[in-house]
Amino acid sequence: MTLPAESLPIAGNILVRDELELEVIVQSLAERRRMVAFLLCPPPFLPAVVAHLQSESGVHIPQPILGSTPGAVVTPVELLAFLTEASLAPTGQVRCIQLQVAAPTSIKALNFNREKLRRGASVLLFLPDEETLRLVRRLAPDAFSFRDELRVVEGDLSPPAHEGNLNAEEIQELQDEWEMADGPIARGNAAIALADVLSIHGDDEGAAEILEDALSEILPMGSSARVTAVRSKIYRRLAAIHCREGQYLGAAENLVDAARVDDASVTIYRHVDLGELGAWSTTPLGADHTKVAEALQSAEVADTSNLKHALFFSTQSSIQRGDLSKAQTYLQQLFQLPTLSTVDRLALRLEQVRLAMRQGRFAEAERLLDKHIGALEMEGLPNSTWLLEWAHCAALRGELSQAQRLYKRISDAVSNPSYLSRIGAVDGHARLYLLADEPAKAVLLLSDPLPPGIRPITTEDGAAYVIAQSWVDLVAQFPRYSAPKLERAVEQAIERLAMLHTLDKHSAERREAYTDAPTDPPGGEWAQTYWYHLLPSLLRGKLALATGNSTDAAIQNLQQALIDAARVWPDVVPKLALVLGELLLKSRRAGELTKALQPGRAYAHEHSFVEEEAGLQSLQLRAIALGFFPKDTWGKEYTSFRETLKRTNGQRITAEKLLDLALHLPNNVPMCTPEPLLKEALELFTEMGMPHERARCFEGLGDFYDAAAASSHALSNLSAAVHHYKEALQIRKTYGMFLHVRELEKKLEKLTRVPRSNH
Repeated sequence: MTLPAESLPIAGNILVRDELELEVIVQSLAERRRMVAFLLCPPPFLPAVVAHLQSESGVHIPQPILGSTPGAVVTPVELLAFLTEASLAPTGQVRCIQLQVAAPTSIKALNFNREKLRRGASVLLFLPDEETLRLVRRLAPDAFSFRDELRVVEGDLSPPAHEGNLNAEEIQELQDEWEMADGPIARGNAAIALADVLSIHGDDEGAAEILEDALSEILPMGSSARVTAVRSKIYRRLAAIHCREGQYLGAAENLVDAARVDDASVTIYRHVDLGELGAWSTTPLGADHTKVAEALQSAEVADTSNLKHALFFSTQSSIQRGDLSKAQTYLQQLFQLPTLSTVDRLALRLEQVRLAMRQGRFAEAERLLDKHIGALEMEGLPNSTWLLEWAHCAALRGELSQAQRLYKRISDAVSNPSYLSRIGAVDGHARLYLLADEPAKAVLLLSDPLPPGIRPITTEDGAAYVIAQSWVDLVAQFPRYSAPKLERAVEQAIERLAMLHTLDKHSAERREAYTDAPTDPPGGEWAQTYWYHLLPSLLRGKLALATGNSTDAAIQNLQQALIDAARVWPDVVPKLALVLGELLLKSRRAGELTKALQPGRAYAHEHSFVEEEAGLQSLQLRAIALGFFPKDTWGKEYTSFRETLKRTNGQRITAEKLLDLALHLPNNVPMCTPEPLLKEALELFTEMGMPHERARCFEGLGDFYDAAAASSHALSNLSAAVHHYKEALQIRKTYGMFLHVRELEKKLEKLTRVPRSNH
């Protein structure tokens, strides 16, 4: 026997999000308003969907007509009879039919008789899969344009219970077919059939291995229609497996790959909650959003589903790149779409929260969070990503106790929070300990980031990156705590991340495949795997900046990583250039600085990586101030820097970049004194209500006046230094942010001989 390649290992019950997706149809039917709706609904869910529509609307919903021919295909004659009867029925009634990809003449008949959809009963047209949807759009475009709604039913992805043990003969037969298949395409289809059976029997691990093998064979085959069809099916099955295992990053990667090879017509969010992908967008994988948005927009953007996903990806990408004006525009366009479901709107509200936070509009962010978290809890929907944003917002506002409670609530919960949200909560909680000058607690938390029973850290590459980044920040903020034991812990976190690349047994084949097939550009699965090969170099560079150890080795690794990234993953070039530039500047290797900064600046400017572009310009200004470049270039570079900050349309980004530049400028260069930049940043942070950053500004001003007093012996400068140090100290003690309190007290003691206090 052979299992149909498109059979999916799913059960027949629908989810809460499906009920929300169907709510628009329910309301129209309940109000007896005539409508035409297309429903993308796999056959196992038909009974559940019909039962839900009937119970919620109070209107009788007949079972969809499936056709009388073998294989349940509706003939053109049956379709015409259905449309005629529906057009003569009373408006308050409903008629249902299922279209099939195996009956293209019937779909053409639908287009010829489309006017019958304009009168009579409401018509629900069920489409079993995305191939049927594409065929309807191609063969019946006029009839499809008559729709009032296009809804997607996801259903429960859990494999159905299977009684008894694995059928050895069945598995062996499919195994033989797979091994004997001639050519990568035939082997790919056979692998899909075998993997489906394995998944039905609960062997997702074996299914994933079979699919990965098939994928490695078909990757070098180019991009013909037959090849891309098989690749798309493999990617979608891998996404479903990742989702069942709670590995949302893996699911997202594979769904993005499927969209790329399948004319972007795959429903990207079919198996993954939008809020979950919102959390995903904050990881390094989110850098790929630009490519996905372009692919979706180049498809049939007249279709609301594709347009929605394109705009959503573009919004996330713009927020991540600091191009907040574009993000605002995309959100406005999204909210104007006519077919957004409740879940869609909640996902957009979450992006609105993230945008407000990047702009420094925390009051607006808190208002949205307070309103929608309550609604989510009432509906019993997942809210961990919302709670995580609320915790981040509280931490930035100095409300550390509330932030700590929220982080703990997410990380300790036994249900609801996603894996990625737990990791984000652990990371945020560790940063609170850093602010409170309790590094030992941060070390303990990061050493055991997940409670018992939760998937270990090594299974999620994006989470491994977050934890490794937290370790690097720990060392950077606590140089006095940078003992060999802690540095070893950081190295272990980075090594864990690097292992995820080396453990992938197909990575070499994928690299060779893309090298041999330049017409099939690097992207998707292999490029994202290779990204993890680049990350250790990036993190080790940051570690070298923090500790001053192994600087030459870090520079050499980053220089090679920059070359590799330009070839296969250019979106990371600006980040690599930033860290490399910092190391070269610190090592006073001015001759290599231009070569390091130029590719990052060019790519960031061309592709609107606005925040990274401002960071690279700031680095150039610091090099000028230190005398590595001609002083007369300062004016032009500074004007360009301010123009870039204006393009961000983000008060918070502007303040952060000004503060960072000011803290790195020397005090004795008149044309670029840090004083006005610190005062401007202080004003912005005060307006936004960010106490930690205000304290940093006051301390920076104290350092400036202290240095001025030392050189000029002016009492006014000495008095100003004392005043600003006291302001910084008062803020830190008031908000419980004891980071750098000891250093501040030492500075005051030196100037005023005031004894230090304990906290």
